[in-house]
Amino acid sequence: MNFKKLKKKVKLYKKNATLNHYYHNLPIDDSLIFLESKNGNDIAGNIFYLLKELSKNEYGDFKVSLSLKTELQVQKRQLLEKYGISNVVLTETGSLEYYKHIYSAKYLFSDATLPSTFVKKPDQVYINTWHGTPLKKLGKSNSKRGYGLGNVQRNFSMADYLLYPNPFMQETMINSFMLENLSKAMIMNEGYPRNSIFFDEGAAAILKSEMGIKDKQIIVYMPTWRGIYSDLDIKGQNRAVKDYLSKLDELLSEEQILYVKLHTVVKDQINYKEYNHIKPFPKDYETYNFLNMADCLITDYSSVFFDYACSGKKIILFVYDEEEYLKTVGTYFSLDDLPFPKVYNVPDLIKEINTSKNYEDTQFLEKFCKYDNPQAAKNICEYLILNKDNGILLKNIKSNGKENVLIYASNLKDNSLKKVLNKADLSKKNYFLTFRASNVKDNAERLYELSKKVNYIPLHDNLTATNKDVLAMKLFFKYNISSNKIKKQLNQFYKRNLNKYYPSIEFDQIMHIVGHDKQIINLFARYPSQKTIFMHKDLIKKLKKDKILLSYYDQVVLLKRKLLEPTLKLYPKKDRIIELEDYIEKLSE
Repeated sequence: MNFKKLKKKVKLYKKNATLNHYYHNLPIDDSLIFLESKNGNDIAGNIFYLLKELSKNEYGDFKVSLSLKTELQVQKRQLLEKYGISNVVLTETGSLEYYKHIYSAKYLFSDATLPSTFVKKPDQVYINTWHGTPLKKLGKSNSKRGYGLGNVQRNFSMADYLLYPNPFMQETMINSFMLENLSKAMIMNEGYPRNSIFFDEGAAAILKSEMGIKDKQIIVYMPTWRGIYSDLDIKGQNRAVKDYLSKLDELLSEEQILYVKLHTVVKDQINYKEYNHIKPFPKDYETYNFLNMADCLITDYSSVFFDYACSGKKIILFVYDEEEYLKTVGTYFSLDDLPFPKVYNVPDLIKEINTSKNYEDTQFLEKFCKYDNPQAAKNICEYLILNKDNGILLKNIKSNGKENVLIYASNLKDNSLKKVLNKADLSKKNYFLTFRASNVKDNAERLYELSKKVNYIPLHDNLTATNKDVLAMKLFFKYNISSNKIKKQLNQFYKRNLNKYYPSIEFDQIMHIVGHDKQIINLFARYPSQKTIFMHKDLIKKLKKDKILLSYYDQVVLLKRKLLEPTLKLYPKKDRIIELEDYIEKLSE
């Protein structure tokens, strides 16, 4: 390892030690409220309207901390001040000050995920609003990306409240992230704070007058992004949008203005000075406050149409690449099920822009906007922070009360895993697969098939270690030194990571079926339940120098009878060793 990499790792371990100190020693500040939007990349939608509510006199005794990346702070501070929000402390995302706030705040709000290393303290109150009703398949429903749901699922699991503004989102999110029997969060059926603005017709009139465009037809174009985060093709997306905008600009009238807002993950590289009737979305207005002024919304596969529908105004789906897009991105239902007109070219788009709303959306509103209302932000803040019983509909995520079994498998195609899943009565207990997400990335389709039988919990990152942890591991594994102090440090290390990965669920049984990662074996060895490990020849080779690893396990399963003698040298408890076929037979009893 070169010096730069070593220095980087030491810095990370030092930071982890500080965070561990914060978790155990920072007291909870009952007056501190922490909010984060899109991992510190924005002040968007729900979080903005919650901030606006928290700026009222009723919350004058509270401190409000907003996570925001450094380069955005000047611009976003101006935005907050424009709307009279002045009681907010801007905290640099990822800084030590940020972690001080996140580990000491009584109330936590996020519309995405809190950091992968963060574990909520029992006395904290965490509400996850997410950032929209999903159209595109998420979590396990996404056959190509299901392995990557780990930190999202973990956030939903450790949250106290999950905000769902409609029954469809509630059912879809719980199923897609496998939250039944996993999360103890309360379902909060309340409107999205950001959608409250669509019930305020006066705000739209005021804004139009303020901008001097009250006699214009205002159209907003908000397309989503294409591809995946690791392969966005930003230039290609900008090129396609630019081509369509040029054609639109020629056909729009003098009484029409089209405002464009590309998705936040796509950098807008369009020169709007080239157009006569097209302008960029203004940065000095909050997105939904400005969108409320629009007479018509043009979008494609973005969830923004679920929100804008509350306004009762026209929505047009400009899906010029529908066939290509849907090949790579699955949706929960067909676009044909939506009441909005679909168009594929600019002439038809102009025709729809110039046509009044001529479709019925009553059923759509009942299904997707059921709980939206003008007081959503007020209701949420009053309930959570001021402890007012204001009639918010709350319910538990379903739990069947059955025993929970966790199965670790580094290889999803392993034959012993197949045998276990085929033979076990999956209806008697709740079975969860777990694995390092990086190990199954190339087996996403296999994971998708398995998810039809059993739920899963990916290990979304590496084990979080401090300098003391690393030293203890080196002494223990490399130099075979096992003092009480070293054992205590390792126990703390592994238990801390178990709490990180599985913050809301207790397992009655752990089954380590396939793999020889000694970190994983040690991790599950510390879990306070019945533990079984499957023994194969590669694992025997790995454990010859680490006999103590097996002593924590209650039972060893032999994949082959000939492994008995070498196994006894590592695990001299013959009465606790069982052959695979006998073990599997017991699973079906």
